[in-house]
Amino acid sequence: MRGKEAWLANVHVRPVPGSGALGSPDRIGAYVNILALAGSEEEYKAIVLAELDKESFIAIEFEDVDTVEGYVKSGFISEELDELRNSLSEETPIQYKTFHCYSADDA
Repeated sequence: MRGKEAWLANVHVRPVPGSGALGSPDRIGAYVNILALAGSEEEYKAIVLAELDKESFIAIEFEDVDTVEGYVKSGFISEELDELRNSLSEETPIQYKTFHCYSADDA
């Protein structure tokens, strides 16, 4: 884990067409906070893109990419995200929780 730290972003995702990744055809996208261990913003995005691809998602946009320490210093970190940060390790280098889904009617 040398040289790596926890990074966080709110990621706008869409399911790969026909994958059913969001559990319902009415759900056309979601926002999810994703944490990952990385040495840079570029590495963070590459790790997240690989994970999303594996789970049948396409990243539309990365919002507010920063280190978790940056979020902590700004006072913008929830207890839940802090707990996820503490569960990151070399064996589990990426964590995410709730997908906040939306439908075509919401978009």
